[in-house]
Amino acid sequence: MERPGSALVHLEGVSKSYEAPGVPLAVLNGINLTVAEGESIAIVGPSGSGKSTLLNIVGTLDTPTKGRVCFEGQDLSQFDETQLAYLRNRRMGFVFQLHHLLPQCTALENVLIPTLVTRPKDSRAEQMAYLLLERVGLKDRQNAKPASLSGGERQRVALVRALINEPSLLLADEPTGALDYSSSMGLADLLSELNHNDGVTMIVVSHSLDIARRMNRILELRDGTLRERDDLK
Repeated sequence: MERPGSALVHLEGVSKSYEAPGVPLAVLNGINLTVAEGESIAIVGPSGSGKSTLLNIVGTLDTPTKGRVCFEGQDLSQFDETQLAYLRNRRMGFVFQLHHLLPQCTALENVLIPTLVTRPKDSRAEQMAYLLLERVGLKDRQNAKPASLSGGERQRVALVRALINEPSLLLADEPTGALDYSSSMGLADLLSELNHNDGVTMIVVSHSLDIARRMNRILELRDGTLRERDDLK
């Protein structure tokens, strides 16, 4: 699954298995994938097929049993934990099904949390947070705490938090899974806009074809293997 252009992510022969009684449980089997800068990719497939596992391996939250993962031309198996932590904080953004916002913090404070590690009290980061919250329609909600935000608003805050350090890659794992249809489509439109207008590279795991069809490519993960699904577009 090679694509022209500068490769941001490259997976070569990636397999993943887990210890289980009797024989190891194989989840991924020799995955090859190249994601070019500026691409948006949807990964679909049945529940339990390993979509989240694959996304976690790309995002260095998990490691492959076999194969290698390269990011921006660098083999991530050569990175130590400090380097990987920096990579996750500055070069990648994560959005999950659950927003994982801190309940005691305002929307603005939640957005700024990733900047505290490397850019504490950076006025530029705060200005970026204001601008991003305004862009996603939350200008007047920046001082609200999660309990007073709707599900769609909380997930938009989570998305802004993922973007605050201007990552090279956005990874989204069922980002609309806990939202109603209207909120889901609103977030899907926002992801599409970020890709088409801002060139944000993204990999989105979703059960929803409505979401998947907003991405440049749709890949299906089934029986441990990944294949292009042009027919789903």
